[in-house]
This record gives sequence, C-alpha cells and structure tokens, in this order.
Amino acid sequence: ELLSFKPDFVPAGELDRGDYLVFVSNKKIKDNPNFTPEIMKLIGYYLAEGYIYRSFNNKNYTLSFSLNKNEKENIAELETLLLRITGKEPRERIRRNAIEISISSKKWVDFLGDDASHYASEKKLSEEILVLPFKKQWEMIKTYIKGDGSLSWRRKNSNPRYEITTASPTLAVQTQEILARGVIF
Repeated sequence: ELLSFKPDFVPAGELDRGDYLVFVSNKKIKDNPNFTPEIMKLIGYYLAEGYIYRSFNNKNYTLSFSLNKNEKENIAELETLLLRITGKEPRERIRRNAIEISISSKKWVDFLGDDASHYASEKKLSEEILVLPFKKQWEMIKTYIKGDGSLSWRRKNSNPRYEITTASPTLAVQTQEILARGVIF
C-alpha cells in the first residue's frame, strides 16, 4: 500500500502520527581531480581519528591521528598514505594503548581544517567534498568506518548495516546524505 502513494511536500507542523518521511539525496555532482582516492582515504582517517594543532604564534602546525596501538593494518595504511601524500615521514608516539601518528605541515593542517573542520564535535565536510562523485566519497566513508564505525548484518542473508559514531551532528547528517547518494540507507 505504501508504494502506491506519491510523495508530497507537507510542512513539518502539519505532519501526523504515522506519516512517513522521504529522504531525497543531493543529485549535484562536481568532480575535482585534486581529491584522489588516497586523499579521500586520508580524509576518512581524519574524520575518525584525526585532529590538528595550530600554535598561538602560528609557527607550529601539526596533523595528528590517534589509534589503538593494536590496529596494525590501519596504522600501516595511514603511515603509508601520509608519506605518499605529504612526502613527510610520520612520527609515532605511544601512550598506554594508543599510538599517535603526526606530521608537521601547515599545508595539510589548513587543507583538512578547511575541508573537514577542526574539533570532533564540529567536524563537517566542505561543499566541495559533498558534491564529489560517490565513488570518491565511498573511499572516504570506507576508511571512516574502519576508524569510527562498524559493519554488521542483522540476519545471515540481509543487507549490510553500517554504523558510524561521531560527536558531530552535522557530520552525522552529511554522512547519511553521502550514503543515500550511493543508495545505501
């Protein structure tokens, strides 16, 4: 019965109990060759595990990622990405069960600060990332899931269920919008 209805716009104040909401994803696509698959993976790691530091005198710019020290594959992939993308050898610092991976780079601190914001609760994606082709966005999402998410199945033959944890309400909605563009709900 539900499939026989045609969606219609109804102001939020006029919704009734039992009404269904239809989510319409952004159809705009604008590719940017600067956002390579490797850079999209780095952005995914940044969303999940990254933070930036700018000193008060603007002389020290540090891009850092904090992971569990047992995440060997993610650590190796992240360090390889950082070296390939930035040309800088990442530094490691271990604190209890965490490993901090860092590079000093104004260029990459500014880039990630502009395209994904600064603090965990304020992380959000730039409009430029939100209109990239889904194939590129998916590289970022897959890496983001590796850091702050999970993949599960409700039943043996059901569709996969993706879950991502974030402190940013804006990033949560943006991630949902990206997944909807890829017909993942």
